[in-house]
Parts: sequence; C-alpha cells; structure tokens
Amino acid sequence: MKENVLEELISAVEEQISTNNPKETKVTYQKLIHKGDTPRKAKEKIANIIYIETMAIIKTQQPFNRARYIRNLERLVEDEFPIM
Repeated sequence: MKENVLEELISAVEEQISTNNPKETKVTYQKLIHKGDTPRKAKEKIANIIYIETMAIIKTQQPFNRARYIRNLERLVEDEFPIM
C-alpha cells in the first residue's frame, strides 16, 4: 500500500477512535496496545482492515458490511487473517 494511502487510512482510524464510531475500532485499538503494539502499529493494523473493506466494496459493488468490518477487527486481536 502506498504511504499516502496508508496515512489517509490512519486518519480514518483516528477519526473512528476519537468519535467512538464504530465503538469496536476504539476497543480493538486499546486491545492491540494492551497486547504490546505501539499506537502507530495498532493504527496501521486497523487501517489495513479499512483497506480490505474498501476493496471488498469495490470488488462486490455491495455496500459497507458493518458486521464483516467488526468481525475483521476482532480477528486482528486474535491474530487471525481478515476475511473479505
């Protein structure tokens, strides 16, 4: 992923954390920090989940799938691969 894209996605993560919307983003961020990730690394991991969800939307031409997004955030904490 290009650095400028990553930075934009990290901005989206920061917005989700600050607005607590969805609340699962902030919970996931806190869990990743608790597991030992740096704040930057935790945000990068969550940014990758946003990227995956964005690619799924483009590929399937379906709307945002909140359940899949939250499930993928949970998978991050469990050290499992995200699903599309």
